[in-house]
Amino acid sequence: MKKMMHLFFLLLLMFSSACVGDLLSWEVDLEERPEGEVCFLRGTLFDLKKTKGGELSNIMQNGQVNSQAFQSRLASYLKKWETREFARYYRWREMLYADFFYMPFACETLESKMILQKEHSEPTGLVILYSGRVKSPVSGKIRFCGVGDDYLGVHFAGETVLESRNGGYVTGKSIEVKENECYQLNIAIANERGSIGYALLWKAEHQPAHQQPYLFRTSLRLPEKTNSSAPPLPDFEPDSPIWFSIDSWW
Repeated sequence: MKKMMHLFFLLLLMFSSACVGDLLSWEVDLEERPEGEVCFLRGTLFDLKKTKGGELSNIMQNGQVNSQAFQSRLASYLKKWETREFARYYRWREMLYADFFYMPFACETLESKMILQKEHSEPTGLVILYSGRVKSPVSGKIRFCGVGDDYLGVHFAGETVLESRNGGYVTGKSIEVKENECYQLNIAIANERGSIGYALLWKAEHQPAHQQPYLFRTSLRLPEKTNSSAPPLPDFEPDSPIWFSIDSWW
């Protein structure tokens, strides 16, 4: 029964991909995996411009997102990485699914692919949260790295290991992992205003110095490369190992 539900859900995601597009990464690969392993992380979008009832929130001031208020609410969340910090704000009704995190810098891309028009909203004042358990593909010391505008953060095995703000490329702290061991992973993406873009990569200690970092991904898919991103996103190693995702739903 679980296997039938799993297959049905994956087929549903593939059917939905034509509507949503690559940003939400609905397309999944159907390679054989042990029961309980899936090809994505689940995510939720919070629109801080509105209350959970749909009215304008205290984040807004004179028709614009108040930077201090937005940053204060984001900082409160990052202290414990608990979604209750956003309980008073509007939560997008659709759940998100992603198998990599690599988004060129462009407001219009976010607006079109996340179908925010249906929410009568703009791609500002947003916080997108992903979470799940993942299996490490390697043993040894690794570092998450990447870029996020306005914010990209990674909370791994109970600690914040990467934070990138305002489009700066950052290499996070060294962490020890074991191959095939499960770890809780939380990813936060935030956009106060302006363009949005992010890339989540990682490096293994044993990688040669000249080799590009790996793309963090939970399936065989790779993002489409584009020349339209300004600034350009960092390159990554195409043959990137897969962090299998373990979803408790199954």
